[in-house]
Amino acid sequence: MSRQGTTATLLVSLLLLSGCLGDETSEDPEIEDCSAIIGDSCEIEDNTVDDGDLEEEISISGNSYCDNTNPDHCLLPFPSSAFLDSDSGTATGYRLDIDGQSIPDSASAPSEDFHMLDNKDGHSPSTQIF
Repeated sequence: MSRQGTTATLLVSLLLLSGCLGDETSEDPEIEDCSAIIGDSCEIEDNTVDDGDLEEEISISGNSYCDNTNPDHCLLPFPSSAFLDSDSGTATGYRLDIDGQSIPDSASAPSEDFHMLDNKDGHSPSTQIF
């Protein structure tokens, strides 16, 4: 065996054996140099909280066409299922429903509805997400 092969084998063996050398104990950890007074303990208490016990409800006011956490991000991300509405008359079971207020107004006329997209039954699977 070559010198490189021997070195590689030795390194791999050392790495594998290093994980097998420790003794695992299940005792409670104690604080070093602790002199417990009556009623106190030198053991570290586990004060973790189970996430299942907490039920936090967050309510963010907003509208259906802008990101509720950042009102400057209207129609983002696009395409998104946030702009779909159930419609049993289409092949996909959905129809695009984009509020006219989400469309930036032009100088010629205010936007009322997104007629050219509202009659579509969803987004193309190949559409790039913005």
